[in-house]
Amino acid sequence: MKLPGTAAAVLLLMLALAACAMAADKERSEAMDSDPRILDFTVVKTPSRPNAWLVAPPDTIDGEASEPAPVLAVGASTAAAAWLAIIESEPRTRIVAVSPDGLRIEAEQRSAGFGFVDRISAWFIPIGNDRSTLAVYSRAQTGYWDLGVNKRRVRDWLQRLAAQAADPEEARVPVSAEDPA
Repeated sequence: MKLPGTAAAVLLLMLALAACAMAADKERSEAMDSDPRILDFTVVKTPSRPNAWLVAPPDTIDGEASEPAPVLAVGASTAAAAWLAIIESEPRTRIVAVSPDGLRIEAEQRSAGFGFVDRISAWFIPIGNDRSTLAVYSRAQTGYWDLGVNKRRVRDWLQRLAAQAADPEEARVPVSAEDPA
């Protein structure tokens, strides 16, 4: 059976996507807290795949972060509330879990085309009463490459968070990062 060029290309693309999905690590993460939906950053290792992006302060993870964490000019609870607002403003995104203290947040975002799921974990760390930092780990749940999607997402959300921390009145105004992956 001979397929037209477009049909053959679509078939090859579907086979490639299936192969990526099968390559995903199916083992349960050791980095889950007592609530299996909330990530424990203290056991997170440096990402070894190009489909993840990790921002963290020194000495909070086992290894090196993809980039250092910012220091925010607001307390951890305020920053976490702003992060929740950012998540809620994003398309195809849902909050999976929030820790009892509200400082650890798990979310998922699905890709527009194929519905691939990315997991985004955040941990807000107090530095006194009016300052905080955070760890953010965004990673694809299937496949190997993500074409820089997780890196762009984290940088965009951090830019929006920094804008909200600098001026809480800007909390409802999205700011987009134009930084390429």
